[in-house]
Amino acid sequence: MSDKKGGEAALVVVAMMPSMVLRILRAYLHLRKEAKRSTREFYQSLLKNGVPKHEAKGLADDYNSMISLRAILKGFK
Repeated sequence: MSDKKGGEAALVVVAMMPSMVLRILRAYLHLRKEAKRSTREFYQSLLKNGVPKHEAKGLADDYNSMISLRAILKGFK
């Protein structure tokens, strides 16, 4: 009887996987959108405060690269 319940539980988990993956993907895409907005604001702030364009671009790119899927996944190791 307990084997049957374990099998049912596994089936429920497998059935929920696509939904979980979609929620994680949605959260990640929202994070990227916010990071892009923040990067743009950071870049504009640097320019406004007199940082040369090429330096501001490099700093903004570094700021944006902190929110990458690769960097996030490296954190789980």
